[in-house]
Amino acid sequence: MIASVLGLFAIIVCVTALVALIIWALVQGVRFIRSSNESLKAVTQSNASLVRDLQQIAAVCPDDTLGAKVRKTAEHLRFSDSAIAMPIDEAIHQEIARLSKSVNARDADATEKALDAIEQLVNQRNADIALERRGSF
Repeated sequence: MIASVLGLFAIIVCVTALVALIIWALVQGVRFIRSSNESLKAVTQSNASLVRDLQQIAAVCPDDTLGAKVRKTAEHLRFSDSAIAMPIDEAIHQEIARLSKSVNARDADATEKALDAIEQLVNQRNADIALERRGSF
């Protein structure tokens, strides 16, 4: 009789431990997913901010041809992969600031150079992300 009571108690303890382990794993999984979602949201918002900056620059650009190029660059950045934060993002941000200054100064040569630099940086970013993704699988 005592053996069966102890056996039943051991089974209850094991089941309780298993349920606790499952609950702990679920909580950790939810925390990881929430953290990943917040990180992805921040990176996506940062990319959207850069695109908006380019669109605003295009709107105030006095030269329609350059404005079209700025809009094209904004679309290129908009449709690039924005799921991963990359170190090159800061350089893109700095080039967009340089582009804004050159457009406000009405310096067509500096604007062209800044646009070319942004295009090269976006292409480099896309290549870096492709390598990062290839290495993560």
